Formats: sequence, structure tokens, C-alpha cells
Amino acid sequence: MEQQSNHYFVNPWVDFSFIGGISVIAFFLMAFLIPADTPGQVVVIAGYLTWICNNPHFAATTYRLYKSKENRAQFPFTTYIVPFIVLAFVFASIAFPKTIAPFFIKFFFIWSPFHFCGQSFGISMVYARRARIKMGNFERQALKTFIYASFVGVVFHVDALIKSSQHYNIEYLALNVPVSFYWISLAVMVVAGGCLVYSLYQQKKSQKRSIPLIVFLPALTHLVWFVGGDYHYGFNILVPFFHSAQYLFIAWAMQTKDEVEKGKQSGFLTDKIFVLKRTIPWFLINCVVGAGMFEGLPLIFPAASADPMVTIGIVIVGVQVHHFFVDGVIWKLKSQHKTSPLLVNISEYIEPTPVTTNEVLA
Repeated sequence: MEQQSNHYFVNPWVDFSFIGGISVIAFFLMAFLIPADTPGQVVVIAGYLTWICNNPHFAATTYRLYKSKENRAQFPFTTYIVPFIVLAFVFASIAFPKTIAPFFIKFFFIWSPFHFCGQSFGISMVYARRARIKMGNFERQALKTFIYASFVGVVFHVDALIKSSQHYNIEYLALNVPVSFYWISLAVMVVAGGCLVYSLYQQKKSQKRSIPLIVFLPALTHLVWFVGGDYHYGFNILVPFFHSAQYLFIAWAMQTKDEVEKGKQSGFLTDKIFVLKRTIPWFLINCVVGAGMFEGLPLIFPAASADPMVTIGIVIVGVQVHHFFVDGVIWKLKSQHKTSPLLVNISEYIEPTPVTTNEVLA
């Protein structure tokens, strides 16, 4: 009998919440309570959440790659060369804010949702593997098409309705595509989603076993983020927060697995208290480093023209572009442990806290 706990990093409630459940609930609540075209207080709330989730998720990604010599050696180009490539574009954009910077910013705004797609696809595959769901080439391509078509659709939708936009006072042009491209992308997404559901349903019938809902959650969440968020301005502002929370949850599970392994080798009792003592410093360090990446780094770069906002906007984009490169390889890091950190259940992996004599007598 397959254990249900193997499907989750922690348990159904925790996994569903972080992987997308909370964001889906938030979307429907906001759709009923907040007008679609006005953010209300969402901008203020999102600003505070950035400090405890968005920024830390950038720091956690960087830490995962650079924390050990073994990790750095697996991807030397991303580790040592990519930072200088990104820096070159940052300096070039600062030097030419009217010519190079707009292209750098536009490149970022296209890669950013593309990067979201990669995370949604990767997490979907992780949960499918945990549930022992066979994802052949047809299923993988259908899932990938479903997820990436939503990204293409949103990019086309936005760029069909505007001629230009601004990022930190940097004006960049839209693609100016026909609005029909948006509807074509949505049609492709629907067809791909239908093919995937049909294939998995046939697999369910042939194997006479159920498919956990968590397998579908990342893709459905992605649909809400992109298609739903495209029609609700306030919710769209929170999508980067939900994306960051999703990543931090997976990163925390992987980090905890590593810490528990080290703790057991050193003879520590790796119970919930041990995990908590390792989690709090990890989270606080990521908060501080993340704040430094977005609040401190722009201060060390020269001002572009007479507008310091331009420099801030360019450096912030540079930090995120570097993150996209790093995030593309950290999931491929080979683990030295027998069990992959992406396949363990933390609740079962940690040891129970010993019961004291007084607790037994009570």
C-alpha cells in the first residue's frame, strides 16, 4: 500500500496552502470584495510582504547555489560567468538609459513570467513523481504547453493593449501584436489542458488508482495567477508574493532535509525543535540578505543622468535576471544523499521529541 504521506513535503494542508491553495482562495475573495481595476490597499500590503517573502526567496536561491564548493563546481558558468554578464548589461543600461536600458527592461518583463512557468512546471513534475504518476513525453509536453501558453497569452494581451509602459521612469515599448494572438494562446492552453486530463484519466482507469489533487494544483494555480490575475489588478500585484512563497516552501524543505542529515551525522536529536532552531536563522538571514540585494545594491551604483530612480530600476532588474539564471540550475544540483530532498516527507524524516518522566506520570 502506497503511503499518502509520500505525496507531500509535510502534509496535505501545509502543501496545499503553500503550493497554491491560499493564492486561489485569495483570488476568489478579492474578485468578490475588491474592484478588478483598483488595487485598494493591496499595494501597501504587497510592499510589506516583499520584505518577508519576495526578497528572501531571491536570497534563498542564491544561497542554494553558492553555499558549497560542490554546488558551485556543478555549474561553473552560471556560478562565475553569469554575474559578470549581468553586470555588463547593468552598467551598459545605466550608461545608456534611453537606448540600452529599455531593451534590458523589456527582456526582464518577458523572462519574468517565463521563469514563473518553469517553476510551475517543475513543481508539477515533482508532485507527479512523488505520487508515482507516469508522465511520458506526451503528458510532459501537454503540461508544458498548458502552462507556457498562459504566459504567452498574457504577454500578448498586455502588449496588444498598450504601446509603451514605464519601469522606474524608464520607458520601454510593447510588442504591439494583434489581440487575436491572446485568444489563440488561450485556445492552445485549453486544448493542451484537455489532452493532459484525458491522458491522466486513461492512466487512472488502466491502473485503477486515484491521482492526488496536489499533482494538478501547481498548474491550476498557475492558471489562476496568469489568466485570473490578468483580469484583476489587485490580485496581479500579489502574484509575485505567492510565487515566492511557493518557492520558499520547497527551498525550506530541501534545506531542512540537508540540516537533518547533518544533525544525525553529528549525533543531534533531529526533532521539531531542532528543525525550528535551524529554520528561524535560515529565514532571518534570507530576509536580511534579500533586503540588501534590493535596498543596498542600488546604492553602490552610479546614478544614471539626473534621475536616481532609473539606476534603482536597472539594478533591481539585474538582481532578478541573475536570479533567473541561478534558478534554472539549482533544481538540477546532484544531491550527495541517498534520497533526493525533493522526495522526502519532512514530518516523517524528523525524530519525535522524547517524552519526559513528568509527562508520562501525568
